[in-house]
Amino acid sequence: MNKEIEFYVLEEFNRLQEYMLKNSVDKKYFWEEWSKVYSKVKLMQIALKSILLDGSKLSPLDRKILERKLAVFMELERYLREMKEVAIQVKGYSFFSTEEEFREDNDEWDEI
Repeated sequence: MNKEIEFYVLEEFNRLQEYMLKNSVDKKYFWEEWSKVYSKVKLMQIALKSILLDGSKLSPLDRKILERKLAVFMELERYLREMKEVAIQVKGYSFFSTEEEFREDNDEWDEI
C-alpha cells in the first residue's frame, strides 16, 4: 500500500473512532455510552436520508458522496447492534430467552 493510501486509511480510522464504544460490554456505563452513540448514528442516518430525499439541490457527485456516507453509518449501526447483542449475551440473555427469564434477577437492567 502506498503512503498516500495508508494516510487516508489512518485518517478515516481516526474519524470513525468517535463512534467506537470505549466501555467494555460488562461494565456499568456500557449501556449509557451505547445509547448515546447509537442515537448519534441513527440521527445522522436520518439527516442524510432527508437530504438525499430532497436532492434537488445536490449535484450527482454530492449525491454519491452522501450515499457513501449513509452506507458508512449503516455499517456503524450494524456494529452497534452487534455490540448490543454481545452485551446481552454476557448478561446471560439472548433473543431466545423467555420473557420470564429476562425479568428474573435483572436489578442491573433497571439502570439501562
